[in-house]
Amino acid sequence: MTNISSTVLNTMKAAIFDMDGTLLDTFPSILGCINEVLTEMGAVPFKPEELRPLVGTFIGDIYGGKGVDPDKARLRHRELYMSQYIDTSKAYPGALETLANLRLHKVKTAVVTMRVGHIARAVLEQYGFMNNLDIVLGEDEVARAKPDPEHILAALRKLNVDSVDAFMIGDSEYDMLAGLRAGCRPIGVSWGYGKPANAGKVTIVGTFKELENEIFGPNIRIKQTHKLNE
Repeated sequence: MTNISSTVLNTMKAAIFDMDGTLLDTFPSILGCINEVLTEMGAVPFKPEELRPLVGTFIGDIYGGKGVDPDKARLRHRELYMSQYIDTSKAYPGALETLANLRLHKVKTAVVTMRVGHIARAVLEQYGFMNNLDIVLGEDEVARAKPDPEHILAALRKLNVDSVDAFMIGDSEYDMLAGLRAGCRPIGVSWGYGKPANAGKVTIVGTFKELENEIFGPNIRIKQTHKLNE
């Protein structure tokens, strides 16, 4: 059993996360699903290196770029992903623990994703994230999705938090641009699929522990005591 007490001297009130490439390594499932749809529709599948930089963009555009009907492809993608690919991803090391720690310290949490909302929530539930998330907003649940700041601002309205009091955390330049345009503090992660540094001068972290240090600042003190039940 672990008891944690802490003092956090930090005014930030919310942490907004991207999903794919930030909380979860979903690339194998995305690649497999998209290529299966493309094959069914008579198009040439993606090579991994071709698709990787496109993760986090609108999936209709990804399919449209291959010359298939994007609406039909998106519908088939949703069906196939939920039936065959939802359990083929994995949480990045430290992701679940960091979200739990944020909630412990009264930091509100959200996911803004280019996935359809109900699929994103199903994926996050599958891997144990939903208990430590206040809201999840998919691309179909906002007027304009990332990199438009409205995606972030819509989440902040639901959280009742001002943009200056929030972090936007993601693995792509689109996440960083959306956060900057919304007035948040952007933090890029190095373990995903994109290049967050392309957005300009943004903080980049290499582990979830580094991310916690950026969010909480240098004044966090965490005391842990371990008790063994006999």
